[in-house]
Amino acid sequence: MSEKSEKTKSDQPELDYKSMYEEAQVQIVELEKKIVSTNAKSLAIYEKNQQLMASEDIARKEAQLKYDLAVSKQFADSGAFPFKTPEECYVIMQAGKEMGLPPIVSMKLL
Repeated sequence: MSEKSEKTKSDQPELDYKSMYEEAQVQIVELEKKIVSTNAKSLAIYEKNQQLMASEDIARKEAQLKYDLAVSKQFADSGAFPFKTPEECYVIMQAGKEMGLPPIVSMKLL
């Protein structure tokens, strides 16, 4: 019986745990480098975004966009302009603004 157990042990391939461990360590180091690189890129993008958001011009344009989108949603929800989505109302209002028309006039004429 002991011959059988010895034979089955020798039939099994021997795993090289040391090389597997070393390969895993190399992969871990490579992944850690990628994480550091990604974090650095993310930080740079975040800092650039913070600089842009600090700009008065950007803040003013963002506030105007929020206002225009809210107005276009109110126009669409009012039912006064049937079959118009908020997006369509926004585009019509912007086209009218470029022609010097107020929003309500733009919605009626365009």
